[in-house]
Amino acid sequence: MRNLLRLLVIFFIITGTTHSAIADALPLPEPTTSERFKVGQVWTYKTRTVETGSRVIIGKIEKIPQIGTVVHVKLVGLHLKNPLADGGYGSVIQHLPVSEAALLDSVVARTSDVADLTGFSDGYETWLSAYRNEGAGVFTGPLAEIADMMEQVINSQRKRKS
Repeated sequence: MRNLLRLLVIFFIITGTTHSAIADALPLPEPTTSERFKVGQVWTYKTRTVETGSRVIIGKIEKIPQIGTVVHVKLVGLHLKNPLADGGYGSVIQHLPVSEAALLDSVVARTSDVADLTGFSDGYETWLSAYRNEGAGVFTGPLAEIADMMEQVINSQRKRKS
C-alpha cells in the first residue's frame, strides 16, 4: 500500500493535472469549510462506466493560497486494474486532493452523512509530506478522469518493473 501511495505522489509531481510551486514557498493548508461539502458526506458522482456504484467520501476540507479550497476525498467501489491487488483489481483510492470546483462538477447527489474513512489519514499524510517537500499539488479535473489516470499510472509503473 505504501508503494502505491509513493507512486501516486510521483504521479502528482509529473503530471500536468497539478498545481505546484517551489516547495520552500508553499503555504501550509489551513482548515476551512465549504457551503456544499462536509467531512463524512458520501456522494454519487459521474463515474466511469465500469464503476456506476462507486462513491466519493469527503475526508477533509482545506484552503491553500493560490490554489483555493481543496477537498480531500476517498473513492470507494472502484474497478481499477491493478496486478498487485487481490483478483487483479483495486476498489479504493484512500486519498485524493481535489479542487472544490472539480468536485462540484463531478458530484451528482449526496447519499449519506456518515462514512468509513479508514485509511484516509495515511494517504493524506503522505500527500501533505509530498506537498511540503516536493510541491505535490491537487487534481483539477473530473473524478472519473482521475480514476483513469490512476489506473494508467499503477499499470505503467508495474510494466516498467517487469
